[in-house]
Amino acid sequence: LAEGILRYARATREGARDVAIVLDGSSSMTITSEGRRNFDEAKKVADDKARADAETGPAEGFLCEPSPALLRSGVDRVEARRLGLRLADRDVSWFFSPEPVRDPFWDCFPLLASSPLSAGKMKRMLDERGIGIPVVKKRGLKTDVERELSKIGRRREGAPGTLLLTRLGGEAVAFLAGPALTPAETEDVR
Repeated sequence: LAEGILRYARATREGARDVAIVLDGSSSMTITSEGRRNFDEAKKVADDKARADAETGPAEGFLCEPSPALLRSGVDRVEARRLGLRLADRDVSWFFSPEPVRDPFWDCFPLLASSPLSAGKMKRMLDERGIGIPVVKKRGLKTDVERELSKIGRRREGAPGTLLLTRLGGEAVAFLAGPALTPAETEDVR
């Protein structure tokens, strides 16, 4: 752990914007957005192994999104497996967990509801929970998000919320979630 902290301090001091330290007990690897090309082979090996071992699971609790540093490095699935997270879909790097993950490289959104990806059903979800203008995130869909959202109509101010649009078991789905929890906020949930 001390080695990881020292690597993180050195990388941030050298101007790296996103840094991930991967520790697996016997080795460690520092990944920065600027130095990711040095890890192409490690990324391929880790991603192939993680894809083979990745488990999909039910949409419950929290939707967890890896940081850009984990995504670019290709170790998001390895880390997800280490943390006990389940894939939303084999081709999408969003994960589910019954509990929030207390890790600075993950954003955890508390799931409130879900529906098939349809403007009417998404509008109903937002209205039922008093959500105003949601933050929208999309992964793994070719759907024109702006067009779908324009069908919902203008929203008034209301409670904060997040619409997470993705695939689940190959089907397009919309999740309504609360705002992402910070690592400090995850302590309050446990």
